[in-house]
Amino acid sequence: MKTKGTVYVSIFIMLFTLHRGIALADENATKNLPKPKPLLRYKFDPHPKPEPVVSASIEQSAPVERPPEKAIAKTAWNSMKLNLYFPAGEVTVVDAKRAMVEFNGSFQNAVVVFVNPRTGNVLAGREADFYFETDEGIVGGWLGLSILQWYKSSNPKIKPGEKLDDVVNRFAKNIDAREVFQDSEPVTDLASVLRPNFFTAFENSSAMGFTKKNKIEIKGRVLQLDLESGWGAKASVWVSLDTREVVKTVENGKQTFPTGATQ
Repeated sequence: MKTKGTVYVSIFIMLFTLHRGIALADENATKNLPKPKPLLRYKFDPHPKPEPVVSASIEQSAPVERPPEKAIAKTAWNSMKLNLYFPAGEVTVVDAKRAMVEFNGSFQNAVVVFVNPRTGNVLAGREADFYFETDEGIVGGWLGLSILQWYKSSNPKIKPGEKLDDVVNRFAKNIDAREVFQDSEPVTDLASVLRPNFFTAFENSSAMGFTKKNKIEIKGRVLQLDLESGWGAKASVWVSLDTREVVKTVENGKQTFPTGATQ
């Protein structure tokens, strides 16, 4: 029979043996670990050398010219008369042909074709409010909501032996929708030189209205437009045909642009 002292000694021997075994296992595991690499220390360089720059050359490709987007005539070409203005103020009446053209099955616009018999210059394109002869050819212009829009014809000259019908047929075979439905020249802003609500439908409205053109006259390379707003306000605008800029405005008998100038 074991005494208490013998039991305590046995327990102590067991605990000591277990602790020693764990310690030896940890020591063997530590010996098998890879040695750590030495830490890298950064050395400051007061005069660092720039790193070489690798440049990639990008080859510039030539712009791709878009093919014309064709519009087609939806009506017959009807005969009409048009006024052709000259910069000095002279006006001549010319024979013209007019038709409605369509693009992409939904967009429609009126086009005209005519020839100046004096110069052989041709206008073939979008219908405008007025047409005038320049050194570069015939220019068309029309009043938008609050701007003047301009364009030049893509068929500037009549060919030898051609007549008006020949020009119409040539134009009708290849109507570029971009020239009929888009503007090819800078616009002239009229809203910035007239009262803010001149082009609105009503005096106290913000919605754009219809503006009536009471007079169109060209004299001394200056275009004069007499306008009447949808609510009855009247104004006259003078625009240089050389710069396409407004040079003078008069509203209700009083000059409003340039401000401070005498009439």
